[in-house]
Formats: sequence, C-alpha cells, structure tokens
Amino acid sequence: MSILPTKNIGVTDNFYFLSVNGIALALYKKSLCALMDSECVDYMVHRMDRHNVSEVMSEIKDYEHFMLIDERNYTALYGNLCKKLKMLYDVNVNG
Repeated sequence: MSILPTKNIGVTDNFYFLSVNGIALALYKKSLCALMDSECVDYMVHRMDRHNVSEVMSEIKDYEHFMLIDERNYTALYGNLCKKLKMLYDVNVNG
C-alpha cells in the first residue's frame, strides 16, 4: 500500500509527513498545540519530493506511526522541534 497520494509526483510537488512514537502520537491526537507545548521530541517532520523519496521512506520507517500533514503544520512542527532540540543541546553543553 502506498503512502503517497495516487497522482504521479510532479516536478514541484511536495508532500509533508509527521512521524511519531507513543507519547508524541497521543499528544498530536489531542491537538497540535498539545504536542508543540510539551517537552516531547519523539517526532520528526519530513518534506518529500521526487528527489528524496527513498531517503524519506528510510527515515519514516524508524517511527511507529506516520501521517500526511499540510505545509503549515510541517513548518510549525519543524520550527518547534528545532527550538526544543536547541534547548536540550544548550542544557547538555552549558551544564
């Protein structure tokens, strides 16, 4: 079963995925804000186009669940994950 929409991927087509594990899935099901407001970083967002299908598919398989999302949610989750990871990095590097 294909996870992509049934049309052929065109030159400018992008598809956005959210990959999640346990707690992140529960938070996302509650709401996008619940996931973003939490400390959970057990998720990843992916942008797929015709040039990186195999790379994205390889990354997605590391998660329990994945779903198509729109570009707006991709952008919001990407920025949120970057902020969370920077905070974790700063805590680990700076003490």
